[in-house]
Amino acid sequence: MVLSAEDSWSYVLRARLEANGADLDRISFLSPEDERFVDLNFNGDLLKGIIEENRPSVIVFDPLQAFVPANLKMGDRNAMRKCFSPLIGYGEQYKVTSIIIAHANKQSGVWGRKRIADSSDIWDASRSVLMVGTTPDEGIRYISQEKSNYGKLSDTVLFSLDECVPTFKCYSTKRDREFIQAEARERNIRPVVEDAKDFIIDTLRERKQIEIPELDGLAVANGISENALKNAKAVLKKDNLTHVWSVGFNPKKYFMSLKAPEKINEYVKNL
Repeated sequence: MVLSAEDSWSYVLRARLEANGADLDRISFLSPEDERFVDLNFNGDLLKGIIEENRPSVIVFDPLQAFVPANLKMGDRNAMRKCFSPLIGYGEQYKVTSIIIAHANKQSGVWGRKRIADSSDIWDASRSVLMVGTTPDEGIRYISQEKSNYGKLSDTVLFSLDECVPTFKCYSTKRDREFIQAEARERNIRPVVEDAKDFIIDTLRERKQIEIPELDGLAVANGISENALKNAKAVLKKDNLTHVWSVGFNPKKYFMSLKAPEKINEYVKNL
């Protein structure tokens, strides 16, 4: 059973489920279009009645905030614990698993427990917590188990999302913390890397080609760090914007030039 205040069943969720081969005859859905939805709370009689009548094996609540009573302060730990407690009882009585989706907060440089918005008791009451995010590698996402009450933590899953269908990439021992810290580091260095990229492009457009040690020396003279220059070269090579070749044998000299002028013009236009 899917209880969602986030996405439309008709236009979003149904299509995603169909793309992943779901048997829609086994899935029930309740959206804000139903007049009863405003009364649907974790500790309300309506939810208990729905569970008793439908006996789902899994209920997805999306997002958490939509099923907390309007007068309840999520920062009140005792109140939040009482609000969640019926779900534990439903799990025992009706053998139903509750999956609660919570938006992570926007605070920079925090991970795990601190990313759960508004209330630490959400973390405490949960039997298992999975954090979902994106890695610094373009198009790769992760699911990291950050809490497990009944066993050791599972390895992190890396995957891509292609037209709503997840494609498994590999397992990783990294956790949410490592990915958040990597993102923060990349965010901090991105401006200087962009400056280094612009310097390389401008120099090569003017010189047509240049010996790489000379390029490196000019970069240092213009206040560009070795790491920023190295990262900028890697990005330009990955984007197929530069060409590197060697001349001679002993000593061998390495040169760099631009390639694909139309791509360079498009890059400059988008700056």
